[in-house]
Amino acid sequence: MKMRIGVTSGWEPGMVVKGWPLIYTVKPVIEKIEKLGGIPIIIPVLENTDYLADYMEFLDGIIVSGEVMSIKQNVIKEGSKNILETSNPLRYKNEAVIIRQALAQNVPLLGICRGYQVLVVIEGGTVTDEDININNSIIHQQGELASPDKTVHSVTMTPGSHLQNLLGVDTIMVNSFHRQGVKSAPEGYRISAVSPDGNIEAIEKKGKTFVLGVQFHPEMLGGDIWEQFFVRLFEHLKQK
Repeated sequence: MKMRIGVTSGWEPGMVVKGWPLIYTVKPVIEKIEKLGGIPIIIPVLENTDYLADYMEFLDGIIVSGEVMSIKQNVIKEGSKNILETSNPLRYKNEAVIIRQALAQNVPLLGICRGYQVLVVIEGGTVTDEDININNSIIHQQGELASPDKTVHSVTMTPGSHLQNLLGVDTIMVNSFHRQGVKSAPEGYRISAVSPDGNIEAIEKKGKTFVLGVQFHPEMLGGDIWEQFFVRLFEHLKQK
């Protein structure tokens, strides 16, 4: 049977096409799943999040996707708190339920960018409310300065981590589309990668269940290493 991978979605209230609210996700994530012979299942943003528990009954894995709307607008405003939640409460509520359900039922999970940060917060870690790009020589929000298939800074993997095993290298260049940064990993997790300025770029859960969060967008990067990342990821999930 083909692997069924759930992908979380975002929503916007009808600003892209005025008056037409949209639910969306990052298409290259869907393409990666499809290319590897999996069945991508987009999990919609729901008003009644009780229905989300039903998805766990038939999913083999979950990707908590990143956000793209914030690339064009800075969601960090002076004095803002809990930005992940307050910038989009409904999306955050859905993501929180999905992550908690997946962890409770040992469903393997990959968090990407925003999905990674929400995972950190839900599990008890901390994320900054400040823009980490200010007075920083490392670019963490390349925005429209460089296309998402271009890399802007390096990350160094923790030896023996899942991430190092999936990538097969110790250091690699990545893209970057975030303003908030992860300050501390949750209890029960270990840091998988850091950037040159010390920003935590990835975490993974200790124990048997596969839970990995990455700050960058691997689905947007080309080359053999990133192709193999998803191949090895799927092979890893098949063993669960």
